[in-house]
Amino acid sequence: MAIMLTAPGHWRPWGDLFTAVQTGRATAHKALGVNLWEHYVKNPEESSHFDRAMGSFSSFAAADVARLHDFSAYARVVDVGGSQGVLLAAVLQAHPSCRGILFDLPHVIDGARARVEAEGLGQRMDLVAGSFFEPVIPAAEAYLLKHILHDWDDASSTAILRQIHGAALPGARLLVVEMVMPDGGEPSRTALLDLNMFVLADGRERTAREYEELLASTGWALERITPAPSGVSLIEARKR
Repeated sequence: MAIMLTAPGHWRPWGDLFTAVQTGRATAHKALGVNLWEHYVKNPEESSHFDRAMGSFSSFAAADVARLHDFSAYARVVDVGGSQGVLLAAVLQAHPSCRGILFDLPHVIDGARARVEAEGLGQRMDLVAGSFFEPVIPAAEAYLLKHILHDWDDASSTAILRQIHGAALPGARLLVVEMVMPDGGEPSRTALLDLNMFVLADGRERTAREYEELLASTGWALERITPAPSGVSLIEARKR
């Protein structure tokens, strides 16, 4: 996390925070010459630190997610944009009857193989490369989506949710792991993360009502939102 946060992909956009506030747009493209995700593709070492940092961040939430939801009824669980597979590994270890599919960009999948094997899950976790903006997400009964939607504005988040909806089997469950913004505007560390996502990627954190509306507009019915001790919330929805 320390290496990632002090790498150029983070600190250069933050150096122009004033412009971001003035314009209402992320400064990553101006600071880096490309958007944040293209910057990582062009800088594989920095991308590797980002992937490992996201895996480390996942470890805080993984035990909570595996405990808060019963995955035993699902034959397959897809972790969409699952990076190093930390969250999916925790789910599979807690629910031995499940198989998992780790879905992410090709360079991320290549970097995750060694970790998956080290976890002893090579026989239960398939690694599939692709973009969640394209109709290539595998079919399954359940989908994990951790800290993906906050990277994107509403239009892009809608596109991601529709692609998952299109791939999902009838009645499938969607489990979104995010920090939920308070409705009343009270001080919250989620607001600081919201500012970070705004500066870096035109992303945003959302309130419970905003998540409900976003899900409903893409064919998902919100069932419950459960706060977890790690600071994230588990947002559970079902395919309509």
